[in-house]
Amino acid sequence: MDGIYFYWFFWIAWIITTFFMPKTSHRYWLSFLLLLLIFSSTTTIHLDSYAVNAAFLFAGLISYAYIGKSTVRLIFYSVFSSMIVSVIYVGVHFLILFDPVWLFFDRLYLISFLLCALVLLLSKPLDLRLSILVSGLLNGEIGYALFVNGLAPGYIVGSFDLLDIVALSCMSVTVWWGYESLVSIVKQQVDKPISHLKGKAQ
Repeated sequence: MDGIYFYWFFWIAWIITTFFMPKTSHRYWLSFLLLLLIFSSTTTIHLDSYAVNAAFLFAGLISYAYIGKSTVRLIFYSVFSSMIVSVIYVGVHFLILFDPVWLFFDRLYLISFLLCALVLLLSKPLDLRLSILVSGLLNGEIGYALFVNGLAPGYIVGSFDLLDIVALSCMSVTVWWGYESLVSIVKQQVDKPISHLKGKAQ
């Protein structure tokens, strides 16, 4: 069922932000944006000859707005990284389209985990990783849609197929960030007694 990963991940994210995060304006905005993405996903907007999922547009605006708040240097780096993600996304789709024989894994998992690994190498902070990932996916989807529009007139830009990739790749990046944070906390706790003993020895 298309959209199952999208709904599953985004509803879980909304529950966490609404009931477990501290009561700040950041939490309210995050919860609102998650709900906006969930409910707008069933709406299709027609722009000229293209049918576009409304959640696709909102996700693009959110990711671009976050990148736009960064420093000029970070904006250029984010845009560059986003374009790499886009090229990989479009390239994998073209390989699947013209030579599907080599595909041994489900396309959803292949693209999601490939882009997840790429973003983990390109940046460190979670919010930057997610914004690069989402903006790259959306740019890649637009590029791919421009190519297939004549081949598949009914193609929906940002369909549930893409939203599942967004959700699964974002979930993978978030889980890895949680693992990195846990390792960092454990390392700090282990290093404290060692540094304390070194101080006493001196």
